[in-house]
Amino acid sequence: MSDTDSDILVSCTPPELKSIVNSALSDFIPKKSKRQYEKCYSEFKDWCDKQNVKTMSKNNLLAYLMQQSKVVKSSTLWSIYSMLKCLLNIREGIDVRKFLKLVPFLERKAVVLKTAFDTFDVEKKGSIGTVMIGTILGMLGIHTTDQMLTDIINEVDEDGSGELEFEGVCYLGF
Repeated sequence: MSDTDSDILVSCTPPELKSIVNSALSDFIPKKSKRQYEKCYSEFKDWCDKQNVKTMSKNNLLAYLMQQSKVVKSSTLWSIYSMLKCLLNIREGIDVRKFLKLVPFLERKAVVLKTAFDTFDVEKKGSIGTVMIGTILGMLGIHTTDQMLTDIINEVDEDGSGELEFEGVCYLGF
């Protein structure tokens, strides 16, 4: 089923089922971070209103991230991207992964972090496993229990693989 088909099904959802659909969609937002996601989305929407943005486009989102890059560190910029990616998809049906200019922009802003990620990605598979995340945290002086480490990974592991891609590591803010 294509995204368009999915959108049609959602728009044709009977009113009595909409609350069930909305509840399912809200489960996509990590419970522990829900307030932070909502704040990020609200700040972005306020910015859009101030900039008179009527239609979301890759250039509008890129402009927002560019402005944010002047006041936040690169790992925070990745967090903003990740939270907006989630909520724009849920609330507005916009898949920002199709905005191909965004990730290279964020990667350029995080060159040092990307170099460190590539160093720890010894298998060169584009992700770092739980054990390596624990090692990195230990090197930073952050000691965690196995349960804490599992919770950290689960918080940002979008695909449920138990590993973190570069974006997830950026979200953690190493």
